[in-house]
Amino acid sequence: MPRNHSVVPWAFVGGYALLIFYLSSIPGSAVPPLFCGADKILHFLEYLPLGVLLMWALAAAGGHRRIRALLITLFVVMLYALTDECHQYFVPGRTLDAADWAMDVLGAIAGGGLYPWPK
Repeated sequence: MPRNHSVVPWAFVGGYALLIFYLSSIPGSAVPPLFCGADKILHFLEYLPLGVLLMWALAAAGGHRRIRALLITLFVVMLYALTDECHQYFVPGRTLDAADWAMDVLGAIAGGGLYPWPK
């Protein structure tokens, strides 16, 4: 039976999502103080690779045009980032923040836009 290479990118997506979940589980007291607005930049940068990985997985799966893949990435990240923010609500010293969610989504879409879509 031939090996399905489209599973590998999805494994990276899942692994990276687990890393984000782990980072969101760190209590606020263990996070070093940041300069004003730095947390928003970090949210953007944290989710940028997720956008790239999702686009890679969708490209490997085939059957999608670039715009459709970007819309799927947007939808998936919007939902995942929302669950991540809700998860943080229950972590001591962390909060549920709509601005953080927005930066997560923007970061992933920027990452998705950077992915070199196959012709």
